[in-house]
Amino acid sequence: MQLITDSLKEEEEYIYSHMMKKRYIQLLIIN
Repeated sequence: MQLITDSLKEEEEYIYSHMMKKRYIQLLIIN
């Protein structure tokens, strides 16, 4: 059970950081 929650959390963090990178790049392009 613990393994599943850990991997889910990792995936969430990966997705979150990926989205932040996209936002950051978009901001750079706009400016």
